[in-house]
Amino acid sequence: MQSFYAKFYEKVGEEKFKLISIFFCIFGDVLVASYIYGRLNNYPVFVEIMKKMIATRDPSFDVGTIPANIMAEQFQLIINVSLTMLASAVLFHLVMYAFYYANKSFARGYFKLLIWVGSVSFFFAGISLISDNPLASIGFIVQSFFYSYNIMGIRYFAQK
Repeated sequence: MQSFYAKFYEKVGEEKFKLISIFFCIFGDVLVASYIYGRLNNYPVFVEIMKKMIATRDPSFDVGTIPANIMAEQFQLIINVSLTMLASAVLFHLVMYAFYYANKSFARGYFKLLIWVGSVSFFFAGISLISDNPLASIGFIVQSFFYSYNIMGIRYFAQK
């Protein structure tokens, strides 16, 4: 007797499964990139951290003498660099997903690693965020199940 999962994946088919898997992974990429950007894009926290860092390095320096526009420019620089890095990571993943769809073995290995690490990481990140950010917590936990769907599907189609 076939398991529920075997029947499900057989009904979906390998090509459709790949597309669904890629969509789930893109969702995970967007989720983590938006979460990181949201955490970084907090100007008051940035100013507080900068003041503490400067005071630690040179306690005699009067932080109040730093012009506000310097802090704002530093903050904008960090945001721009962060956006560039996040966009580069998402773009890299999109290229890898295209290679995965084209059945390239190196991309398949990368995809497997991504979903295994992602499944565990997103689950525990979601658990750790329950009290601080319930919405992000739900998103991360749901994404861990999407990655688990991918893991089971890859295992099923590899056995076929």
